[in-house]
Amino acid sequence: MQQCNDLHIFNQASRIVLSILLRQTKQTNEQIELSRIDKVHRWRSGVGDEGLTVKASSKLVGEPVANLYRWEKNPKVYSKRPKTVRRSK
Repeated sequence: MQQCNDLHIFNQASRIVLSILLRQTKQTNEQIELSRIDKVHRWRSGVGDEGLTVKASSKLVGEPVANLYRWEKNPKVYSKRPKTVRRSK
């Protein structure tokens, strides 16, 4: 009986931890988005105000130029999950 009760407590605890992690993931995505906006702003100000080249400014920010151009268009975080899943034969 004690083992069954321990298992029940473990399942409740795992559900609580999972819900906390899911909430933190949502906050993390928002924080990543704000970080991307900040990096693009610093990159653009380095190019415009400081007179640096695009490549030199991106090195100071610490991100590749392709990422900065992509984040300038849309800084949102997208899922890495494929839309179509392969079927086994």
